[in-house]
Amino acid sequence: MANKKKRCKRCGEYHEAESGVQTPSAWFCCHAHAIEFSIEASRKRTERLPAKAVRAQEADAKNAAKRDRERRMEVKPLSYWMARAQTQFNKFIRARDIGLPCVSCGATESEVESKQGWKVGGAWDCGHYLSVGSHPELRFEQDNAARQCKSCNGGSGNYSRKNHQTAKDYRAELIKRIGLERVEWLEGPHEPKRYRKEDYQAI
Repeated sequence: MANKKKRCKRCGEYHEAESGVQTPSAWFCCHAHAIEFSIEASRKRTERLPAKAVRAQEADAKNAAKRDRERRMEVKPLSYWMARAQTQFNKFIRARDIGLPCVSCGATESEVESKQGWKVGGAWDCGHYLSVGSHPELRFEQDNAARQCKSCNGGSGNYSRKNHQTAKDYRAELIKRIGLERVEWLEGPHEPKRYRKEDYQAI
């Protein structure tokens, strides 16, 4: 019966099993190859250590930066979160009403863009029917807001003829869109509403 042969882990050649050296990790054709393999494996492990250390340092740095950002966010004032919520709400209203004319003057998309497209922030605003100053509880009420051209939303003074007409036209168009009953509900009265940071974040 032929002797069983094994393949040396170091040189890759087959030799008589009885003539080789068996270690816990592998079989070798001789002691020299077992030692060489052990030295080579140790060297490779040593070379890998710096790379692992670098990755660990990078991970630690990212985690530290993340914790730092979270700490900075925790101490932000309520006004910061309100402003962020308002920005997102305004963007939503403008996107919701794309294709509709200005809620106040009735100008179409092309008319507004051709006359006011040069303005900072674009030609369109999110205009509130009842202002957030006088009715803060309706700040994020969707029925109280519509896409409005910058000229109408900017006005020319709270008591000017233009502003009075703009508000009148806004109300008339809003009735067409959401109905008189809903408009009268907007006109109140309403209970004051206190927003928490979590409310703003949800918005």
